[in-house]
Amino acid sequence: MIKSPSKYPAKHKSIPARGGVSTAFGLKWPIIWAFPLILQIFTFAAAQSSDVEIRLDIDGKRPKITGSFAPSDEQRAKNNISFVLSTAGVESLGERIGNVRAFDADGAELSLRTLVPGEYLAPRPPVRWSYDIDLRPPANRLGSPHVSWLGMSGGFLMLGDLLPFEGRRERSARVKVVLPRGWRTVSVHPAVADGSLLIDDVSRAVIAVVRENTQPITFRSKRGAGYEMLITGEWQFSRADAEAMLGQIAEEYEKLFDARPAERVLINLVPFPQGGGVGDWAAETRRATVTIVSGDTPFATQSPQRLHEQLRHELFHLWLPNGVRLKGSYDWFYEGAALYISLKTGARVGRITFANFLETLSQAAAIEARMPAGSLLDASAGRWRGNTTGVYARGILTAFALDVAMQDAGRGKRSMDGFVRRLYAENREREADGNGTILRMLGEMPETTPIAERHIKGSERLDMAKIGLAAGVAWDGRRFTLTEKPSGRQRAILRDLGYNSERRRSRYQNEK
Repeated sequence: MIKSPSKYPAKHKSIPARGGVSTAFGLKWPIIWAFPLILQIFTFAAAQSSDVEIRLDIDGKRPKITGSFAPSDEQRAKNNISFVLSTAGVESLGERIGNVRAFDADGAELSLRTLVPGEYLAPRPPVRWSYDIDLRPPANRLGSPHVSWLGMSGGFLMLGDLLPFEGRRERSARVKVVLPRGWRTVSVHPAVADGSLLIDDVSRAVIAVVRENTQPITFRSKRGAGYEMLITGEWQFSRADAEAMLGQIAEEYEKLFDARPAERVLINLVPFPQGGGVGDWAAETRRATVTIVSGDTPFATQSPQRLHEQLRHELFHLWLPNGVRLKGSYDWFYEGAALYISLKTGARVGRITFANFLETLSQAAAIEARMPAGSLLDASAGRWRGNTTGVYARGILTAFALDVAMQDAGRGKRSMDGFVRRLYAENREREADGNGTILRMLGEMPETTPIAERHIKGSERLDMAKIGLAAGVAWDGRRFTLTEKPSGRQRAILRDLGYNSERRRSRYQNEK
């Protein structure tokens, strides 16, 4: 059993997973608000970057942050102090900010005008600033992996919404975190002699705050990537379960992409800090840091399966989209591909049965049928306006359709696996538009061009009765099922999808 190092153990009430489309996981425990802290930020005249000190004080009543902008011409030309106002569906972040003060290069205080909460205008460029911030967990628990928060069991400092760098070209900082006794920070960022972290882009930086006695699970892949997993809370899987899963999935994806995602990867798993949330889990992979906020399952046999699913999905994002330089709203592809490849991987290694595979696709089809007709590109652009589940559902179905079409036409020489590998390899260094690049690649193959034109760019719905025929998968109007006598070619595609893998018992399968 994984047990919390905290003296505040979690109490679990949750329901079984509903598959890979809707993140159906939950937790209930008493709400524990963020422990008060003081954040103090000072500039040490580092060239073209801000020097930051974050000081956490459990006895403080409200966080206070002071600091300076980098001494660059571009920074000196700006008269505003701006914070991120919303991210990943979490709104009104500026309302956490209060008592903002600013000073010019001579130390004179500037009179600030509040444009909106979180956006302030000075009569001349500010150099130093101070403010208070409320870092209690967000009211919407599903926003927990996307924003900064702190609680009695720890939390996360996500510098993108914590520091007033929004809209500024120079986003680097040297960050030193000073904590009270019994606490420590963990991140993927390099440290210098005094313990300061060198952050090259604060918008994608995550610093975990954990109790000092939290022991990580570590794994080093064959390609030399170091994976570190921090687990907070009580869970019904063992450390051996978690370590085996981490190693299995990391090696599967490094083989898929023929590359390691980064030199160092950090995975954080924590319970919902706000309590509640039965039937929910949420996650975000920001650069090389994975944050999963979840509840456990009622039964011990379900808990390892839940963790395996979460890791399969989120670790995929270390490569796509985080490992490429594609721009724009192409969430339909990388979220759909993550769900689909995760599903195939689960079936291939024997974690789920092929019946589970088809059940998840059937659930996605039911969700997609309730979506309004329209372009998948347009739906993706509105993902965070209440359309997330629909984009996920249509995305995984589109990935399934593309995979089957490629495998059927290419006689096993083309597949979704090869497509994502090529997409990653060709765009690791090349900056390009995501949608344009993917649609161009799909347009190079006659079997995927109609799907791209009609269902991704166009508003025509996927034909569920035709989508899986080449793989021997039929649609009866409610669910996908396996045909009774698949042909030899259909069996070859089914094997790639994970059919019969459950007969080859995985050495990672939970034996409880």
